[in-house]
Amino acid sequence: MLVAENTKKTLSGTEQFTARKGRWIFSDEYAGNYFFHGIESLGVNVGRIAEVYKEIPVAGMIYRGEIRKLPTIVKPDIFPKMTNKQIKKYIFRFLRKALLAAPPEQPFRGPLTRKIEQHGVEDPPFKHRSFPHLLYRNIPEWKEYWLGEKQMKLPLSIGGTESITYHQGKSETNLYIGWWHFGLLLKNLDDIILT
Repeated sequence: MLVAENTKKTLSGTEQFTARKGRWIFSDEYAGNYFFHGIESLGVNVGRIAEVYKEIPVAGMIYRGEIRKLPTIVKPDIFPKMTNKQIKKYIFRFLRKALLAAPPEQPFRGPLTRKIEQHGVEDPPFKHRSFPHLLYRNIPEWKEYWLGEKQMKLPLSIGGTESITYHQGKSETNLYIGWWHFGLLLKNLDDIILT
């Protein structure tokens, strides 16, 4: 589990979030409201060098997302007695749960939802008991350039699309869509000891 260190505002209208898990350091700077964008950095503490702990960047990701036009897509019976602002907060709380559920070996937004076209199968979407009607999907568009072994096997470059839908029975309403691109910073891989 990630442990939040701080959230602070940098530029007017932006916020920065930093968290740590073991040797890993995660930083996210984002801006926006119903439409938003951000940049994430992933680093690792490689130990003491000359009596100073050295932390180096390993990977980065950019993302952009939007909450769909709420008055036109949300039927009154889906979110009764909620304002658009409350609906937006509800969707973002669920998005945060999905982002925190990503396994450490796949730090690409939330848990991946892979589709296997030849078999017509899809990984189940992410669900959370506090949000019984929301589903999160994160569909990668793979670039088959992988590095690493054992604990860390990351692609050199990968992008994807994430979405949140409201589902009831067999019907789904798209509430949120986002796009992201992740890449490794190759010059630093030699400095990482994966033990």
